[in-house]
Amino acid sequence: MRKKETNNNNNNIISPVVVKQEVVEKPVELFPTKNPNEVVKIAKNIADAVSDIVEKQKLYDKIKDKKYVRCEGWTTMGAMLGLFPQIVEVREEKIDDKNKKYVAVCEIRTLDGRLVSRAESECSSLERNKVGQEDYALRSMAETRAVSKAFRICLSWVMTLAGYEPTPAEEVSEEMLNNKVIEQKIVETPVVEQVNLNVDNKSKKITEKQRKLLFVRLREAGIPEEVLKKHIEVAFGKTSTADLNNEEFDEILKEIENLKRQK
Repeated sequence: MRKKETNNNNNNIISPVVVKQEVVEKPVELFPTKNPNEVVKIAKNIADAVSDIVEKQKLYDKIKDKKYVRCEGWTTMGAMLGLFPQIVEVREEKIDDKNKKYVAVCEIRTLDGRLVSRAESECSSLERNKVGQEDYALRSMAETRAVSKAFRICLSWVMTLAGYEPTPAEEVSEEMLNNKVIEQKIVETPVVEQVNLNVDNKSKKITEKQRKLLFVRLREAGIPEEVLKKHIEVAFGKTSTADLNNEEFDEILKEIENLKRQK
């Protein structure tokens, strides 16, 4: 009797195929409506509430008659919208044999973990008011700046509704220190040279082509035109984009691009 042969070849076994589906994260809606008027109304209520707290607690630095809100003010606004910061990375980078800097990365997320904004900022021992400070102080300031910057990317237009500058105090302080040196040099410069220093296009009104570009970028970022109108009214005291100058135009474009990258 012949013994029945057994096929031990497993090649005939069909393995299940696992298909990986890419999960596309939907943009986070900060407000419960897409109606521009309602969005502005809700944002204004939040701005008013934040302003009360910022003024009572003095959570701002006043520089050249302008108020720049500190990190605590930005996190307060974020909390009102259910947004919270998370430091996801801090790294030390060597500049030279004596100096270093810390670079921090912050993410702004909702309570259920959805990403809204992400920013990176640094603090260096070469900065004028940071010379000789301990490592922990440099690291802490890098984290603070990253938190403020991440909130600025998604909430700067709401902060302007509250009557404050869109740049966090932690970011602007070092810039202002540098500007003082520039101002001192201009004062010591002969009048003819001062005129040459001021000859630029920053104060000139934008062209019609620039206006059209502004609205194109606005639509690409999904920002209602009413929001832009309110922003330029509060931030620059102007009622039309036609009245914007080149410096203001550049500032708005940067804010729009920052918001667009987060979507």
